[in-house]
Amino acid sequence: MAKWIKLGRYHKVLQDVLSGEMDGEIPFNELCVLLKMLGCKLDHVSDSRQIFSYGGVEEKLDLQTDSGNGAMASPEHVRGVREFIRKYINV
Repeated sequence: MAKWIKLGRYHKVLQDVLSGEMDGEIPFNELCVLLKMLGCKLDHVSDSRQIFSYGGVEEKLDLQTDSGNGAMASPEHVRGVREFIRKYINV
């Protein structure tokens, strides 16, 4: 629970991701900052893609902006982030 306190304004972004109700409305940059604040490391950047890792977890998060709206994260990738957070990150 301590991570929630440190998130500040990104606490709402985390709530939106975990709720599953706003998958198409999460700004890409805010999702990336949230992952960094939760302890994920940015491993690679290429065009509109960013690849994150977390601790000793072998699985990687490969994020990309939505092709229809480059400012937003792809809804598919937001779902993947939600699953990753639930599986590996204790919040």
